[in-house]
Formats: sequence, structure tokens, C-alpha cells
Amino acid sequence: MAEVIRAPFVIASVASFHPNIPTPLVTKLSLDLEVPRDSEITPVTVKRAEDIVRVLKSTRDHEESITEDVVQTAKDQVHTLRDITSQSKFRDITGVDARLDRIDVRLDTMEGRLNSVETRLNSMETRLDSMETRLGSMETRLDSMEIRLDSVETRLASMEGRLVSLDQKVAQAHTESQHQMKTITDTLARMEARLGLLPQIGARQDNFAIMSRNERQLRTNTGSVRYAAPQKVIVGDGLELAQGLVRGNVAIPDVPVGEVGSVLSAMIDTSELDHAKILRLIRFYNQDFGIQATDVLATRVQKIANYVTGFNNV
Repeated sequence: MAEVIRAPFVIASVASFHPNIPTPLVTKLSLDLEVPRDSEITPVTVKRAEDIVRVLKSTRDHEESITEDVVQTAKDQVHTLRDITSQSKFRDITGVDARLDRIDVRLDTMEGRLNSVETRLNSMETRLDSMETRLGSMETRLDSMEIRLDSVETRLASMEGRLVSLDQKVAQAHTESQHQMKTITDTLARMEARLGLLPQIGARQDNFAIMSRNERQLRTNTGSVRYAAPQKVIVGDGLELAQGLVRGNVAIPDVPVGEVGSVLSAMIDTSELDHAKILRLIRFYNQDFGIQATDVLATRVQKIANYVTGFNNV
């Protein structure tokens, strides 16, 4: 009768070393394979562990959570199982060569993991270099803005001097001054109105970049339905707009009246949108996204998707 090979210790699962792997993926790829202490190790057990390695190698290119480190952990599990079964089958082999082979395998494993760590460190250094470059660019832009603000202050001081001169002319010619003051008042009103539009202009410029990234994401056909949320560009509460677009008995959610340039949430997942969530977006952004009162849910979702990816936007 063949000798039963039993585990001398617990051989942990791949999932226990990588808790960030989603549970559905753990189950699908059998990453929860664990061999308890004193349990039997059969050729089927070793074969399952080897199959996991093969599946992980073919999966890591399209699953973000399956990294080279995860694959290496699965390889370690296979090496451990093979080592235990080999020791049981050839208990009389205690020579230097056999021990050196096992040490060599473990060194290969350690070297692979060190290579993985080094690769990740290189990636971190690259990202830090990029961040330093961006910070330098931001500092340059801030310096430029300070210079421009100084220029604006100088121009405003000049305008104040001109207004004093206009006041003196008012004392000399009341009728003429009234016309001039009206002209100045209108000009200042237009300037204030234009200054009031600056946040909206900035938000629209930022949205152009956000929607461009979303549109590129859509064109890559990754299957993702989560997009970066555009910024609010219209002042006020969109309650009246939402009331005109209610379907059935859906209640309009309460939302804060956001400032121009703010977002309700960082991401918009179009797969999770329902009538209430769409009304919530309409109220926060104070715009209807082209939605009509008669539009069904699928049409409304598509119009939201069109907006966040820049389709049909003016």
C-alpha cells in the first residue's frame, strides 16, 4: 500500500497573503486552496496548485489585482507541496545534492520576489519624479499669477485715479457728468458680471479636460462604466428642473446647493443610475442634460453618459 503523505504544517492559501484580491476572483481562481496540518497531500492537490499558477499567468494581464507577487506566491505554494511529497517519497535521500537543489529552488523564489520588489520601487521612483515635475510647473504658474495680479492692482489704482478725475468733472458740468457716470456704472457692472463668470469659465475649462479623459476611456472599450464626475458650471439649485422631470412617484432627493466648480461625488457609475439618482444629479448640477419628461430610464442614463464623455455637449 502506498504511504499516505501528510502536511507537516499548514500550507496557507494564496488569498491569505493577498487580502486585497476581490472575493469573487478568489473563488473563481481557487486562490483559497489551503492544506491544513496533518491533512493528506495527493497528486491531485499538487495538480490543483500547479493549475492555479497557470491560470494566474494568463489572468494577470487583464486583472489589476493579479500582480507578479501574487503569481510568485502561487509558485511558492507549488514548490512547498512538491518539496513535502519529494521528501516523503525519497526519505533516504539526504545527500548534499538534494539539499542543494532545494536551497537553489528557494533562492530562485527569493530572487523572483526581490525582482518584483525592485520593479515596484522603480515604478514608485518614476511616479515621484513625475510629481516633482508637476510641482515645479505649478510653482511656475503661481509665480506668473502673482505677477499678473500685481499688474491688475496697478491697473485698478489707475482706474481709481481716473474716477477721482471724473468726480471733479461732475462738479463742473452736472449734466455731462450724469451721462459719464452712467457710462462708468454700466462699464463697472459689465466688469463685475464678467468677474462673476470666472468660476464658470474655469469649471468649463476643467470639464473639457475631464470629459476628454472620459471619452478616451470610452473609446478604449474597457467595459468600464465609471467616469470622473464633471464640475458644476451653473449657479443655483435645480429643484424646479428636477420637479419637471419626475417619473411616477419617485421622490426628489435632498442635495446641497454646490458651488460652481464643485462635484457631488468623485465618480459617476452609469450602471448604477436609476430615476432617483438622475434627479439628484439634475438638482445638484442645475441642468437637465437634455433629458425630456417623457424619456424612459435607459434614455436618461444614455444622456448622462453622453454628457460626462463630452458627446453632444456645446
